[in-house]
Amino acid sequence: MTAFFHGFKQNKLYRGMGDSVVEALVRVGRVPTEVIELFLSMICSMLNEESKQSFLTFRQQIEAEYGCMIDHSHLLPPDVLDINAFAIDYYHSIALTVKKFRHENNLSIDTISRVLGLSEYQYNILENPNRTTHFPVSIGFRVMQGFHLDAHVNFISEMKQFPEFHKLRQVQHVRDSLMIEALRLLGENERKSMIKVLMSLSELYR
Repeated sequence: MTAFFHGFKQNKLYRGMGDSVVEALVRVGRVPTEVIELFLSMICSMLNEESKQSFLTFRQQIEAEYGCMIDHSHLLPPDVLDINAFAIDYYHSIALTVKKFRHENNLSIDTISRVLGLSEYQYNILENPNRTTHFPVSIGFRVMQGFHLDAHVNFISEMKQFPEFHKLRQVQHVRDSLMIEALRLLGENERKSMIKVLMSLSELYR
């Protein structure tokens, strides 16, 4: 999802800190968790006590909702993936969770289809768990912006054949969120320096 926002020039809208931060996040997906922990510790050592406590509180909240920032190497997709089976599992989960989201928030089909930029006919297909139909990735952006969500992770929580993908997205979301929050608390010059550190780390683990 980070790469999507980078490609669609939505960096400042989504992240609030410009292109360089998003570029760094796009490139650090394979950096080991223990290295990210060290990176976060470095930033914390640069913060005053109030900012440090703010970050630790944020971390507790996001890990309570999405889980801890564990090593995710075992969750990465295999070299050979059955794309058709994955698509069926993915869209089945989207159908179930989008319908649940609509009901929980008392949204009409007319309202949610307008927010997603779909006709009511197209939306009804999206909600059909027995249909595997490709939809543009921009729908993910529209649902997050239109309904003020901070993540789209929960929409793949019903994946049964590939549950690791949901867990992977949870870990990635926690990693991204923690790095963004830590960098946000730095001064501009310190932030630029730490982004350079992050970019260098990404080069080591390509």
